[in-house]
Amino acid sequence: MATLPENGIEVRALHVRYPEAHALRGVDLSVAPGSFLLIGGPSGGGKSTLAQTLMGLIPQMTPAEVRGQLSVGGLDPRQQPVAQMATRVGLVLQNPATQLFNGTVEEEVAFGPRNLGLPPEEIATRVEYGLEAAGCAHLRHRPVRRLSGGEQQRVVIAAVLAMRPAILILDEPTANLDAEGVGRIVQTLVRLHRRFQITIVVVEHRLDPFLPHADRLVWLAEGRVVADGPPAETLAISSSVPRRFIASAVANPSPRSPSRSKRATMSERERALSPKLKARVSPKARPAISRPAASPSRERGKGPSQRSGSPSRSGPRATPVRTKIQNRGRRRGRSPWRLHARPKASSRSARATSPPPSRRRLERIAQPVNSR
Repeated sequence: MATLPENGIEVRALHVRYPEAHALRGVDLSVAPGSFLLIGGPSGGGKSTLAQTLMGLIPQMTPAEVRGQLSVGGLDPRQQPVAQMATRVGLVLQNPATQLFNGTVEEEVAFGPRNLGLPPEEIATRVEYGLEAAGCAHLRHRPVRRLSGGEQQRVVIAAVLAMRPAILILDEPTANLDAEGVGRIVQTLVRLHRRFQITIVVVEHRLDPFLPHADRLVWLAEGRVVADGPPAETLAISSSVPRRFIASAVANPSPRSPSRSKRATMSERERALSPKLKARVSPKARPAISRPAASPSRERGKGPSQRSGSPSRSGPRATPVRTKIQNRGRRRGRSPWRLHARPKASSRSARATSPPPSRRRLERIAQPVNSR
């Protein structure tokens, strides 16, 4: 098999079998140098197994039977030590905390080059390159354990890039991130791909953030490649891909550009509105609300602040306290009448004639059964 340049991948008839299951069944995959490859598929389809096999963790770290032809960065990962493969291929796992070992970000990024026995000048150069390429130079002196999930993921990418790999493989890098963290990771990968021409392979369940930027989509299911090609075409013609991914791929066939509507002036927005929408949005088009005049009998019972002719702090018409209490009770899911206190006796004579509760209970207990 003819090997590709140092930043290409060639896989032919790859089979990976664990002692308890068959993970990959005859996978064929060719990745050209400088590509942005997106690998998707259902859980248990073999995506993570493929990523770890390309790095050499399988079978060197995880026992498994591997058959087929492999060439990653010009090397066979089954024959080379993982430390040697790390100079050609960088692997970012799903949980970044499992790849962080040092106290500060700078020490973490310098950890790999130091283990290669490089001189201090080369180590400093690689640390600068990794931090700048991953967009986390401002985190240089921060403690690693006090970073957010997205920041830890970018620090891992910086530490991997400090080894100067030609291929970067990421196994579900957005699994534990929110929308903001996902956006920053996508921006980092797009910058690496465009500026440094690094071959990027992303293994993901969440395809939407990467579809506008990927050159190619490979769909793995039950250990086999069932679809391979440009994202929009692959999702449109393949019956094995869930339909929920098709709309986003067709809507975003290429990287998004800044929308002109965000830069539009207010006059342009108003002109773009239809007449009906203008009538709904414009405050001048809202009809004035006319309130019926209160009857004289009701006006006599109101206080000076609640009459229609006198101004009030809370507005032209103050809301009674009783109504507010009722509304508060409804919002909390309780009966509004339970908020009111139980009425008390109006006079001392009424309180004196009614015995206390403890005495009433004793009198009831002392009564004969027949008289109850």
